[in-house]
Amino acid sequence: MTEKNKSLADELTEIFQSLPSRLEPDAKNEFQHYSYNSIQQIKEVVGKELKKHGILFIPDIDNVDNLNMGDKVLTTVHFIFKFKKNGQVEPVSSYGQAVDNQGKGLSKAKSDAIKRLFTDTFLIATSDEDDEKSYGKPASDKSVTPKATEKQIKLINVLIGKLIPNRQDAEQYVKDLKNTYGVAHLHDLTIAQASKMIEQLQSMLQEEK
Repeated sequence: MTEKNKSLADELTEIFQSLPSRLEPDAKNEFQHYSYNSIQQIKEVVGKELKKHGILFIPDIDNVDNLNMGDKVLTTVHFIFKFKKNGQVEPVSSYGQAVDNQGKGLSKAKSDAIKRLFTDTFLIATSDEDDEKSYGKPASDKSVTPKATEKQIKLINVLIGKLIPNRQDAEQYVKDLKNTYGVAHLHDLTIAQASKMIEQLQSMLQEEK
């Protein structure tokens, strides 16, 4: 297939094939003592390939929800991102969340959404997504989706407590998280969902420093 005849989907597939399947962490949270992959690293790695193929990446805000939590605000944003080239458009959706008290919630939520989108779309594994290594091996029966471990649930509650000291606000935050993930209880989360939630909470704590 010639360069001229390539579709946008073909080019995105080429980018998918050229990107690394895993990225080593490039940043460290000294307070919580863990390493993580920064949004700057993710944007640099994926952005380099998008530019090479001449593909524009356009973020459009679909919906913004702000929840007052004492002196902080929880911002949840749903985006319709667009990959665009030569009149062709591939829309994809993602959401991001951030807790902030300095009016930067939208910007932080945008970074969260982009990181989530790029790592999920192009299947880029990051250091804090290693469920088996960090939280125990999943059940051997592959037909059953393994539920979150007690260690994960405990860590989620600890992180929420550090992020939102006010008990009433913390309870509302947990309620919003359960609605976001479509579960009645935190124990209904899968290992992967709990891992993603932990990653998000740790990132928020890092930004609060």
